[in-house]
Amino acid sequence: MRSFVLIGLFLLLVNSLFAQTYKGTIGNLPIFLKLEHDAKNASAYYCYHKTVSDILLKGNWTPKNLSLSNQSDYDNNIENLELTADGTGWKGTWKKNEKTLPVILVPLEEPDMNCKRLTTNKQLDEAFTKEYDRAKIGLFHLKSLDSVIVVNRIKLRFFEEAHSQLIFFRVDSGLPKLEMDWVNQFLETMHIRNFIFGSECSIIELNHYTYQIHVTEFFCQSNFLSFKVRALESCYGIRRPEYYEYAIIVDLKSQRQLFFEDLVNHLAYEETSLKRPFDEKNLNQWESKMITYFTQKNPEKMHHLFEEEIEAELKKDDDFMDCNYASAENWSIENGAFLTNNGLKLLLPISDLLYDCRFPEWTIIPYSELNGLIEPTFLNRLLTIKPN
Repeated sequence: MRSFVLIGLFLLLVNSLFAQTYKGTIGNLPIFLKLEHDAKNASAYYCYHKTVSDILLKGNWTPKNLSLSNQSDYDNNIENLELTADGTGWKGTWKKNEKTLPVILVPLEEPDMNCKRLTTNKQLDEAFTKEYDRAKIGLFHLKSLDSVIVVNRIKLRFFEEAHSQLIFFRVDSGLPKLEMDWVNQFLETMHIRNFIFGSECSIIELNHYTYQIHVTEFFCQSNFLSFKVRALESCYGIRRPEYYEYAIIVDLKSQRQLFFEDLVNHLAYEETSLKRPFDEKNLNQWESKMITYFTQKNPEKMHHLFEEEIEAELKKDDDFMDCNYASAENWSIENGAFLTNNGLKLLLPISDLLYDCRFPEWTIIPYSELNGLIEPTFLNRLLTIKPN
């Protein structure tokens, strides 16, 4: 029995995946490289400090030799690394077309996270634990833009990350120092997280990648910061961009991000036997309230078309688009929402195929309509927000 256990442990070790992050150079250009391997196969991705865009490699590993290539069925822009173990690191050559350059890699010990940023950010250590990500953070570089907006007398200033061109904002003035310091650390962590994801999104397999974010709506006052982000993502060879939105709500007093489940009265989200004429599913109190309210405010948007009616409309107009706003699925708490001066604005999970239906501007429900749906402690604070 003991021998079987030992054999099992041996096989587990042999087939385990080992990971190591290196720093080094290809020619004179500095790089970071993360290597993962088992007893035979290896994969790696590396980035030049100048671009911070991951390049994916695959190949073979032995304790003495490492052979990596980015060759794929879709990519004629092939590069190869042929490396030999050199102490704890690797040395060898990088080849691409007719060009050959020397490669030197040494283990990365403690990543330098002292990048050009705005804060002494205590949140980064908890947010980023992977060595390769932490190494990239040292390359994060901000440029101030001549772009400022004022929301409820609070000034927001915009900054661009030099490599990725991702633009994000910080609070410039208008809040107490303690709260402003904390929220700027939070915003900087978000900016860096998108910077890291953008570099991963750009893994070059099909020579096609895009990742963009745009903060499209803002709300800020003494209690809360809230905003909406619209993202465009075309990663890992996906040719057709994907659009999506997400919302952020930050409690400045308790210094934490609020997720929607923190705000909602959970009794309002339990299933009930209430049925609506335009949807056969049982609705909870939240969905029922949202559909009722928006049907009263926007009857022309909230009508429900049956399949035969959609076909009839398509015969009249080839460009007809049924947004189906009346579907209860559009009004789930889980879709998210953000704060505005005039109420809670809900996000709707409309398909990319119905692009003209996306991002509706009318999905705001006043805070006074949320009694019983939002936890009373939060609702009382929301009711102090002055409408525009």
